[in-house]
Amino acid sequence: MKAFIDSNVYISILNKEESTHIQSLELLDTLKSQKSELFTSSYIISECLTVLSQKFNHKTAIVFENDIYSGNTKILIPKRETEDIARTIFRKEINKNISYIDCTNIAFCIRYKLDQLITFDKDLTKLFNKTVK
Repeated sequence: MKAFIDSNVYISILNKEESTHIQSLELLDTLKSQKSELFTSSYIISECLTVLSQKFNHKTAIVFENDIYSGNTKILIPKRETEDIARTIFRKEINKNISYIDCTNIAFCIRYKLDQLITFDKDLTKLFNKTVK
């Protein structure tokens, strides 16, 4: 299985105060035990670094950055084809809770034929299920 990990999962893993903290740890353990290939994007890393440095501190953001780049997660960098898919999704989507980055998450899943989008964002999950059929 190939799974794309959203920023809210990473942030939840690092923040014990998050209501989804335990769930995110268990989810990642399950993916690893299933020997799933894990993917994320440079956009997601950027979001995480910003949130972690603002919510916690710069050191926490740097630790995350080192961990993600030295781990087994494949980091996808957007190319024109992925951006074109994301732009098409963004133009069609009228839900104000769907960001352009959310659309790029789905675009990466389409472009690289990923099976799952791991997120706690219910609106994004609905759009993913509607778009990737």
